[in-house]
Amino acid sequence: MRGRRGPKEGARSMSCSEWVIVAVVVLTITLSATSSESPSLISLPGCPESCGGIPIHYPFGVGDNCSYNKIFSITCNRTFNHPITRPIYHQNLEVLGIDLVQGQIRFSNNVSRACCKRLQSDCTNWTTVPSFTATNFTLNPTQNMFAATGCDTVGLFAGKRSFNRTGNFGCVTVCDSPIEVDNGTCSGAGCCKLPIPDGVNSVEVTAVSLWNYTETSKEFTPCSSAFVVATDSFNFTLANLTTSPEEMPVSFPVVFDWTIGNQTCEVARANGDCLCCNQRGSECIDSKLGGYLCNCSLGYSGNPYLANGCQDIDECKTGNVSPCEQRATCVNSEGSYQCQCPKGFQGNGTTLHPCLPIQKIKQTAVNYKIIMGKALFSTSP
Repeated sequence: MRGRRGPKEGARSMSCSEWVIVAVVVLTITLSATSSESPSLISLPGCPESCGGIPIHYPFGVGDNCSYNKIFSITCNRTFNHPITRPIYHQNLEVLGIDLVQGQIRFSNNVSRACCKRLQSDCTNWTTVPSFTATNFTLNPTQNMFAATGCDTVGLFAGKRSFNRTGNFGCVTVCDSPIEVDNGTCSGAGCCKLPIPDGVNSVEVTAVSLWNYTETSKEFTPCSSAFVVATDSFNFTLANLTTSPEEMPVSFPVVFDWTIGNQTCEVARANGDCLCCNQRGSECIDSKLGGYLCNCSLGYSGNPYLANGCQDIDECKTGNVSPCEQRATCVNSEGSYQCQCPKGFQGNGTTLHPCLPIQKIKQTAVNYKIIMGKALFSTSP
C-alpha cells in the first residue's frame, strides 16, 4: 500500500511567527496607502482640481456645485482657439490662472483687428469688435493697459464701470516708415497706450483705420489692432507692424480682481457667511473693492477658502537649507519652528543669532562688567 504523498522536496509550511510578520507587513502597507490620501487643497471633495492643465482653486469650481456660488462657476469646454478643453468663464473668457493670495484671475482677451486690402477703400468686412463682461470682477487698473498698434490706426475703448459710470476714450497711432518706430516704446509711432480707469467690468474695444492704409509704406502690414492687455504681457516691437495677419496674436492676457461678496469680514463673521473666519491658520482681509479675501496665516500654506485648507509649513523640511545654524536642531511647531541649541550652548540657534558656549557667554558678561567698572572709576573726581 502506497503511503501518503508528502510536501515537495524543498518546500515547507510557514510557522505562526512568519504569518504574524506577513500580517504586519500587509497592515503597514494598507495604513501607508490610506494616510497618503490627504484632502485636496485645491477644490471641494469630489470636484475636478484642474481643466486643460489649469488648476481651478476654490472658491472657483467646475460647475455650480463645485464653486462657492454661480459667480465663481467655470465651464470646462473647448474654444475655437484650442482643440483641447479649456476653462471658460462667462461663456467666452478663457481662464489662464487663478491667484488666491492677490484675489486675481487672468483671462485671455481677444484682439480687435481691422485689416485692409491695399487699393481698396473699405475695410469694414475685415473688422472684428470683441467685448467681454465680468460683472462681479473688475479690471485691475495698474496691471492692465489699453493699447493700439498700426501705422494708420484709431483704437477705441468703451468701458462700463461700477456705480453706473463709464470710461470711454481712444488713441491714435501713425507712422510713415520703419525708421520712425522705436522698439520697446509705445508712444504714438506705431503704438499708443492709455491707462485703465478703476472699476471697469465690461469692455468693448474697436480698431479702425484712418485712411485705409493708402498713405503708409508697403513695408507695413495693413492692419490696425486694439486690445486690453496685462502690462507684463506686451512689449511693442517693429514686428507688431510687419508680421502677416495670420501670424499676429489673436488674444492677450488680462488681469481681473475678485472678492467674496460685498460684506466686510466683521459683517460676514457676524452673519456666519465668512469662509475663513474661525479656521485654523487662516485670516480674513477686507478688500478695498468691497467684500473680503482670505489668506493663510504666516507659517501656513494652502487654500484658505477650504475647511482646514491652510496647512502647517514644516520649516525644518522646506527647501535645501535649514533655517537653523549648523549646531542647532530644528524643531517644527504649529505655524512656527524653533532652533534648539545643544547641551552646553545657549542662544537662538539661527544664523544671525547662533549658539554660543555658555562659559563664553558668562566670560563676556564678566568682561563687560570690568570694562564698565574702569569707565566709572576713570570718571570719578
